[in-house]
Amino acid sequence: MPKNLSTFFAELSSRIGSGESSAEREQLLDNIDRARREWLLACSYFNQVSDPDLVDMAIYSIEAAEKKYVYLLKLAKLKGVTIPYPEISVGAQF
Repeated sequence: MPKNLSTFFAELSSRIGSGESSAEREQLLDNIDRARREWLLACSYFNQVSDPDLVDMAIYSIEAAEKKYVYLLKLAKLKGVTIPYPEISVGAQF
């Protein structure tokens, strides 16, 4: 496991690369889905905490998860990968 996010993203970018195979495309889509779920989970956690220290931690978690998700979306756009929109019903609980 990489020691920091920049290393993680660098390794992910090099693995995806040009001439992307179907397996690599699926891996990118899985990573995007996982990052989206991490972001939604961080948002949900923020809505549940009240202690000031935990609120700060929740905010940092949201920001980190959002940056990861946006990075992967940009990477997919650069690679020409179409991302299916997840089905979300109105009033859905995450």
